[in-house]
Amino acid sequence: MECKMGKIKKDVFKDYLEKYEKENNIKIDVAKAQEAKYIEESDNEIQIHKAGYYIEVAKNADIFKFLKYLYDVKSNNYNIRIDFEECENLINSHKIAFPNTPNISNLIDDGKLVKSDDFLSLNFDFDPSTSNKIGALLWIDLINDITFLDDVSRMRYWCNRIYQMNSYVSHIGEYLEPDKTKNSLI
Repeated sequence: MECKMGKIKKDVFKDYLEKYEKENNIKIDVAKAQEAKYIEESDNEIQIHKAGYYIEVAKNADIFKFLKYLYDVKSNNYNIRIDFEECENLINSHKIAFPNTPNISNLIDDGKLVKSDDFLSLNFDFDPSTSNKIGALLWIDLINDITFLDDVSRMRYWCNRIYQMNSYVSHIGEYLEPDKTKNSLI
């Protein structure tokens, strides 16, 4: 698929739009989506924006249903994948330094890896404590990233990433030091 994170080629967008409209027996008003800045057209690409939960969601439910559909289709094609043999080699080399590293079958049984026909993929449905740790580590990295203009931009990026993991972060503060990192999040 010709997708990048948040961007999709116009012809691919059009194909998915037609398929979605046909399967759901609806007509998406693309001009309305552009006007509301849910999507933007440039060159040969469509930029898809993650929108907040505003009243606009209710007004434009069909548009959001389509964008969620498109995101789900796209993310299923861009999961973190690894060849079974490569994963086994990686785990075996990791076990040299960390002997208690579980093997592939344990990781599959625990739901951390999902086995497909010829590859494994990382399962992002983490338990809450793992999600909180990931959220905290991501926030710490973002605080140190000088490319963000302000904490509002960081927060939008952070929320988008947490949302993409289908995660719920409720106790992130437990994993942050009481310094500028924690204060900037609050």
